[in-house]
Amino acid sequence: SKVLYQSLVGEAKDGECDFVIMGSNYFVIIEVKQSSKQADKQAAKHQAERTEKLIEKIMTKLSVNVVPQVFKFAAFPYDKSVGDEHYLKEKDLQNDSNFNAWWKTNVLQLVKPEQQESSDLYRQTKD
Repeated sequence: SKVLYQSLVGEAKDGECDFVIMGSNYFVIIEVKQSSKQADKQAAKHQAERTEKLIEKIMTKLSVNVVPQVFKFAAFPYDKSVGDEHYLKEKDLQNDSNFNAWWKTNVLQLVKPEQQESSDLYRQTKD
């Protein structure tokens, strides 16, 4: 997560950079936006939904028998006014420790037990 954290904080100043992270049986989509204006929130939601559909199509094409859990978030690294749990806030991105705590709460603790017990999606797609 340190590389992801550094990328979120480092590159977001110059423009938007988005992330798709593949866990063993889940995906995390992070749409990075410069501001939390309603238009940017809507754009982030729309882009995340498009990415989720692409992931589903890839899984179908690869005949993967696991339906991955997909977590969608938007990050506003320079906006202190964001207040929803589906957004990474400035404080979440202040340092690696804060980001790790956010990741554990918002991703790892929410992975469904059946997803944790199913075969490894990463290994299936790699093979």
